Amino acid sequence: MNKICFIFIFLISFAVTAQQKDKEQILKDSKSFITALEKKDYNHFLDLMYPTIFEYVNKEKFLELIKSVYEGNDEYSIEIIDAEKIKFTASDVFTDVPETKYAFVSYPLSMKMIFLDQSFKDEEEKKMMKGLMELQGMKVEFINDNTIKIEMQSMTIAINDKVTGNKWKYLNHEEDNPHRTMFVSATILKKAKDYYYDFILNQKENGS
Repeated sequence: MNKICFIFIFLISFAVTAQQKDKEQILKDSKSFITALEKKDYNHFLDLMYPTIFEYVNKEKFLELIKSVYEGNDEYSIEIIDAEKIKFTASDVFTDVPETKYAFVSYPLSMKMIFLDQSFKDEEEKKMMKGLMELQGMKVEFINDNTIKIEMQSMTIAINDKVTGNKWKYLNHEEDNPHRTMFVSATILKKAKDYYYDFILNQKENGS
C-alpha cells in the first residue's frame, strides 16, 4: 500500500514539476517574442511562430508586412511601449489534444500608432477614431494630432507538438480569423475563445 502511495505521489510531483518547467519556458519565450518586435529582431520573432502558418503564408512576404508595420509605411508606423515591463500570465498546460501540449498567455500591450499621411485636428474625427477602436476592445488616447496611444489586452496560444519538433511555438489569438482552423485544432481554438472571454470579463470586473 505504501509503495502504491509513493508511486502516486511521485507521479503527481513529476507532473507538477513538468508543468512548471513548461510554464517557465512559455513565459520566457513570450517576453522574447514581444521584445523581438520592439527591437526589430524579426528573424527571432518569426522563429518563435507556429511553423504551419508558413505553409499558407509566404514567409518572406510576411516578413515584409511585419517590417512595414513596425518600421513604417506610407500610412502609419507602430511602436511597442515598454516591452520589457510587460507582465505575462500563463494558463495551465493542457494535454487533451493527442500528442499536443498547449497553453494560453495573456498580457497587456501598449503601443503608439503614428499616422504619416493624415492628422486628426477635428475633435469629432478624434472621437470617431476612438470609438471605432474602442469597439475592438482597445483603450485609445490621442498624444497629438497624428499619434495615438493604444492599450489592449492580448493573448497568445503556445503549442508544443510534432509540427514544432516538440518545442514551444506561438500564435496570436484572433477570434475573427476563421482560417486558423486550417492549421490549429478546433479544440484548442474553442478553449482559447473561452479562456480569452473569461480573461477579459475578469479584467472588466477588476476595473482594468
